[in-house]
Amino acid sequence: MNQTHNNVVIILAKKPDIGRVKTRIAKDTSNSFAYKVSVSSLEDLLNNLNNSNYFDLVVGTDTAEDLEWYERTYNIGGITINIPTEANLSERMKYVFSNLTGEYGYHKVILIPMDMPFIQSEEIISAFSRLDNFSYVLGPETNGGIFLIGMTNKTYKAKMFNNVAWSTAHSFENLLQNFGRRETYRLKLKEDINTFPDLLANRDQIKLYCPKLYELLHQEGYYIEHGNRFVDFDTINIPLPVVSAIVERENKGTAEILLQTRNKPTTDPVYSGRLEIPSGLINRYEDASSAVIREVKEETGLNVTLNISKNPKEYFHGDKNDSVLSYEPFCVTQQIKGGRSYLSLSFICQLENQDGSLTENKYETMNPNWVSLKKVRKMLADKPDSFFILNIPVLKKYLDLKKNNG
Repeated sequence: MNQTHNNVVIILAKKPDIGRVKTRIAKDTSNSFAYKVSVSSLEDLLNNLNNSNYFDLVVGTDTAEDLEWYERTYNIGGITINIPTEANLSERMKYVFSNLTGEYGYHKVILIPMDMPFIQSEEIISAFSRLDNFSYVLGPETNGGIFLIGMTNKTYKAKMFNNVAWSTAHSFENLLQNFGRRETYRLKLKEDINTFPDLLANRDQIKLYCPKLYELLHQEGYYIEHGNRFVDFDTINIPLPVVSAIVERENKGTAEILLQTRNKPTTDPVYSGRLEIPSGLINRYEDASSAVIREVKEETGLNVTLNISKNPKEYFHGDKNDSVLSYEPFCVTQQIKGGRSYLSLSFICQLENQDGSLTENKYETMNPNWVSLKKVRKMLADKPDSFFILNIPVLKKYLDLKKNNG
């Protein structure tokens, strides 16, 4: 690895392979398209940062084979992170910073991911300059993650990376707490590109700063003004069909329901951070009752059932190879002003297993918790604006039902 400066930027990278990169984008498109997005993003990032007179640019890979690929393909050197890939990311961070500040003797080190093509050389130089007055620099993402970590050879301590919930909505706050708020300079928020909606939301930035990625998306038709192949939920002229679930349980004689924090900063920034019940879009031709069971599983990890006797289904089959389903949800709510034009069908759900454990879907929700009906009633009365507005009528109707049924 050639060293020509006292400052170094290391890209935490891996060799892009089909099926191995941008898997969440692949879920909504294809493995081939996700691979092209990954390569284009990487090449835009390298083009933005290459040939600086202020810092060295290197990569950190998990294998020697990946490092050789980067040297051969992009003429960029780096280090192999000799930590088992199954190890906690904290251990890999310690290895990177200890080696670059210790063995290689760099004075200042900045680490960035391989899939953040918006980062410009000027921003990196500015971040390096902040290390003259601050011990650390952090770049927060809108989803709670981190796009940049910077420190000096004098401020690096291995313990700074302990107890960090990586790849969650809490990563930035965990690191900021470890580094110290007064000792850390915080850069402006940046959007990450992890999902297909992220691509749509960032088309303007991509057009300005990412020529390779822009060329790919333009070829695929994402910049066509009329007759778009993909839906922009903020401009679509029809309601968006969604389902919502009141998941109920009895806990030591106390009735409880499941609440969580809405966490969709890129796709729904207006209501992110508010309390909600599990919800999500209905797929094309998907039975709404099946959709609500799927959404609860995806967002909380819980398996639930519906009370079929309260929600009977009836199928009608036509003569055009078509079918229609009739059912009665617990409640229907519709947003008719502000935000998105949601049309929500809500159902009451019961747990299949009372001992089922909650899991957090960091890409959509945070902090799932069981809350007593008494507390929910008080929260709605005292702070209704803390709830996602589409869910408020559903919760009020449910609480009235429980009150009237004794």
